[in-house]
Amino acid sequence: MAALFLVVHLSSPRSLGGGDVRLAVPLGWQVGWSTGDGLVGGLVLLLAAAALVTVVGGTVARRGRLGSTPLPFGPGLLLAALLVGVVEA
Repeated sequence: MAALFLVVHLSSPRSLGGGDVRLAVPLGWQVGWSTGDGLVGGLVLLLAAAALVTVVGGTVARRGRLGSTPLPFGPGLLLAALLVGVVEA
C-alpha cells in the first residue's frame, strides 16, 4: 500500500502528501498482521479509507467549505484502520 502511495505522491505531490505515504507503512503492517493476509488487509484498508474520505469530502464540498484546500487523507486512513481492526477482532 505504501508503495502505491509513493508512486502517486511522486507522480503528483499535490494529490497525496508525504505524510500519508509515511502513515501507510505502519497502518498497512498493522492491518495486514491483524487480518492475517497483508495484501487483502491493505486493500480493505485502502478501500475503506477511500470511501471515508470520499463521503467526508463530498459532504464538505457540497457545503462549499472546501474551496481549493486539499482534503487530508491521513484521518481517513486512521479511521479506516480502526474500523478494520474492530471488524476483524
